[in-house]
Amino acid sequence: MSHTSNVSESILPVIAKQERELLARIRSSEEEAQAAIEKARADARSYRQGRESSLAEEVAKIRREAEEARLQEFQETVDVAERALVDVRIEAGRRVPETAKKVLSLFLPSTRGEN
Repeated sequence: MSHTSNVSESILPVIAKQERELLARIRSSEEEAQAAIEKARADARSYRQGRESSLAEEVAKIRREAEEARLQEFQETVDVAERALVDVRIEAGRRVPETAKKVLSLFLPSTRGEN
């Protein structure tokens, strides 16, 4: 039995050493896993921020383009209205003498030969 006892006593330090080595490996693996998780989280945050920034830029671009289109449409409407106003002024200028005669005829007495 002393032989078994000696074997057990000589194996215990070896087993203890192996256990310590295994525990050290486990801790190292846990640290590596935690570092990988933190890196993945940081990468995900960075990616999300980049996508949010890209989205914000795209939205701003769309808004600018919409505003430019709205201003262009407004200017086209103003241009059409201004051209119409020029036409109305020209036509009114042609009719002024005729209209002036009609207005004068309302205020001045007519003679027998006039209608």
